[in-house]
Amino acid sequence: MRTYLWSKIIDLAYSLKTMKMMYQDYMQNLTEQEFLKKYLYKENQSAITRDYLIFKENEEKLGFKIVTIYDETYPTKLKFSINPPIAFYYLGDSNLLKNYMVAVVGSRIAPSKYIKIARNLGIGLSKMNIIGVSGLAKGIDASFHQGIDISIGVLGCGIDRIYPTVNKALYKKVMYNGCLISEYPLNTKPLPWHFPRRNRLIAGLGDILILVYAKEKSGSIITLDYALDLGRDIFLTSEMYDRLDLSGYSIRELKMHLKSFRF
Repeated sequence: MRTYLWSKIIDLAYSLKTMKMMYQDYMQNLTEQEFLKKYLYKENQSAITRDYLIFKENEEKLGFKIVTIYDETYPTKLKFSINPPIAFYYLGDSNLLKNYMVAVVGSRIAPSKYIKIARNLGIGLSKMNIIGVSGLAKGIDASFHQGIDISIGVLGCGIDRIYPTVNKALYKKVMYNGCLISEYPLNTKPLPWHFPRRNRLIAGLGDILILVYAKEKSGSIITLDYALDLGRDIFLTSEMYDRLDLSGYSIRELKMHLKSFRF
């Protein structure tokens, strides 16, 4: 029943305004019981009993679980990031979320040179036993997830949806070898505005950020902004290093040969 009640909280937290209020209440040291009571007091008990049975059936069928901000497994670096989710769904090993991670981001449409760089980054990080985090989108994200052995995929839709559908095999790879997470309610569609919002989670989970390739108005630039606000170390490929004016920040150019690349 606890997992189900937190699924209702995730439904409410779909509103970013409500999620911010929830986080403020958490920081005021409300106990978990007090927190749930405050936000679920309007729920109809008979509806809860009925919906719980449906939820339980889906939970057993799909295998998803929930991490809440009250759980010890909730990653500390995410808890104190930008607008942290009060709870999120996951598939895979949530214990990986507390490890050192490198976030790698880039455009869905990129020259083949940068698609290859993203894949090689994944291969190189695996050799260094480092976990990666990205958005499981087409292009740079997908190539990086393909190259790395263990990674975290942050979804811009419900945990029970595969988007884009061409990434079905990749979705399963990340789920079995790493972890998939989503702050969105079950069956949530991949709407355009979901992706800029989820990018704060990629920046929050990554201890450093590598931007491989992005156009000026790409969502990857939003992730870069979040990472800068969090004080993360930033690495850029040569083209991005020359193109973006980030003077005054801790920015380093990514060396293409990982043997000379030190974290």
